[in-house]
Amino acid sequence: MTGFGSATAECLNKKFTVEIKSLNSKQLDLTLRLPQGYRQAEAEVRALVAPRLERGKSELSAFRSFPSTAFLTQASNASFSGSAASDGVSAFIT
Repeated sequence: MTGFGSATAECLNKKFTVEIKSLNSKQLDLTLRLPQGYRQAEAEVRALVAPRLERGKSELSAFRSFPSTAFLTQASNASFSGSAASDGVSAFIT
C-alpha cells in the first residue's frame, strides 16, 4: 500500500498539478496541502478523496501555476501609459 501518483491539467490559463503519496497504515491519515485560494474547498476535496484511499498515511498536494505564455499574452495585450512602463515590460519579455 505504498504509492505515489501525479497528474497535471491546464484550465483557464492556469496549470494545476496534484500529487499524492501514501504509506502503509491501518487507518486513514489524510493530509491536504492546497493553494491558498482553494483552502475553503478542503472539506469537499477530503470527501472526494478519502473514500477512494480507504487507509494509509496519505498526503495530497495541489499546486497552481500560470504558464509563461499566458503572462506574455496578457502583458503584450495590456495598454500602458508612459514610456517607462512600456520599456519595463519590453525588457522583461525579451
